[in-house]
Amino acid sequence: MALGSQSYWFFCLFLVLVVADTSDRTRLEYLYKATNGNMWEDNTDWLGPLTICRWYGVVCVEGKENVTTLSLEHNNLNGTLPPETFQDWETLKDLFLNDNTLSGTIPSELTTVPNLMILDLGSNSLHGSINTEFGGLTKLQSMSLDKNNLTGTIPTELSQIQTVTNFAFQMNSLTGKIPTEFGGTTSLETLHLNTNSLTGDIPTEFGNLVQLVLLDTRFNSMSGTIPTEVGHLHQCQQLLLRGNEIEGTIPSEIGKMAHLQFLVLGDNKIEGSIPLELKNADLDSFYGNNLNLVGTLDDWLCKVSEFSFDEAKFDCPLPSCCDPPSATQNCGVTSC
Repeated sequence: MALGSQSYWFFCLFLVLVVADTSDRTRLEYLYKATNGNMWEDNTDWLGPLTICRWYGVVCVEGKENVTTLSLEHNNLNGTLPPETFQDWETLKDLFLNDNTLSGTIPSELTTVPNLMILDLGSNSLHGSINTEFGGLTKLQSMSLDKNNLTGTIPTELSQIQTVTNFAFQMNSLTGKIPTEFGGTTSLETLHLNTNSLTGDIPTEFGNLVQLVLLDTRFNSMSGTIPTEVGHLHQCQQLLLRGNEIEGTIPSEIGKMAHLQFLVLGDNKIEGSIPLELKNADLDSFYGNNLNLVGTLDDWLCKVSEFSFDEAKFDCPLPSCCDPPSATQNCGVTSC
């Protein structure tokens, strides 16, 4: 074999060995240096001679130096996330880096962590968009990117994750519509989208989310009407739609949501009467301020612990709990 060919093959072998030698210790060292580990609130044993399984926030596979959980939330991590830490990290399942001051973009290498189940990057200063390739993480159960500076749209590809129970994208600058494809993510239990710049309707396909416990789209620019399909959400406890441009009437089908406790509809363009069918829900709180509500009220409303309908113009007589109004039960009309 020619000397040149030998050199080439030795070089290739060297590259393979280098790539294969990305130990978990090396991954963690990259993270420590990129996020000013010397300034962390707690960096006990980091970069020391002890096994990495003794380092603060690190949980390993029993008997091995393979990290399964990394919990560094509330720990003053400051800097950007290094791609080298996450590339093809096969053993990592749970990643908690929330409530720090991380900046930069979310590294695309996080989409190559095949067994990732929990990803929490909330309450940082991350920017950029949500990578569409996160849809390939087939074991992901919870994805929290809330309270950052993320922009762009919510990728439809996320609907491919059939194991996910929680998406938390609130308090960013996301735009566009909620993907209708999310209606096929039937494992979903909580969907936090409040305080963004989302537009469009609430997808009728959400009626398929039979495990959904919470839907929060408050403080966006959403329009259209409340779809009657919400009546299929029998497990839903919180329906939070305040502060949008939603119009039309309150659908009577909400009364089929037997476990509904919190109904927050205020500051929209909703009008009409409150359906009598709502008495079948298990409401504890009903917020309807700044709506164009009219009609009569039934005494069932008095079983709701807290409600408020400022700006409503209900007919007299009012339920006994509203005349006069109290701090927790306010029908809007001052007296009859």
